[in-house]
Amino acid sequence: MRKIIKLSLTGLLLSAAQAFAGACDSAPKSSVTQIAGAPVERWAKVECSKYGHIITFTENYGFILIPERRPIIYPAQLVTNEKPSLGPDQYYFTSISVDELSGSANEFLHGLHQKNIFGSIGQDVPEAKPKIWELSATTNENKDLALYFYEYPDIVVGTSCWESCAPTKGFVVARKPK
Repeated sequence: MRKIIKLSLTGLLLSAAQAFAGACDSAPKSSVTQIAGAPVERWAKVECSKYGHIITFTENYGFILIPERRPIIYPAQLVTNEKPSLGPDQYYFTSISVDELSGSANEFLHGLHQKNIFGSIGQDVPEAKPKIWELSATTNENKDLALYFYEYPDIVVGTSCWESCAPTKGFVVARKPK
């Protein structure tokens, strides 16, 4: 599975990077444009696009939605069934934090998401317990986003929650080929 992801990753990441790459030079003073908190800051960053700010992958990693094998990003602009609005700084994050979850929160999330995530990539859930990292973000429209990163010894997978946290598709944090 890992080889398939590496082979298809380069083209996917190039097209996603071209569509969304951008500095946040004119971002509002109340916006947060940095993610601080190891190891999540190695995997995720904030970029600005013509549709507003997004949480996306870094230069060394990609978030690959499984089973579609396409990159996934998380915009501050929540678009339902309509076309996204233009406005590079109209939609942004006002807070971003990273915390390691432990105890009952770790047990609950591990039980809730892992079967679906690993089932979607065609693997069994590893026996090792992961470190679970929660990236919490709030938008200027007061919408909350949570990204959960499950760090196992050999793989990092994740899932996201906007308004609810139903177990849905997950993503793999894949190291970009050099």
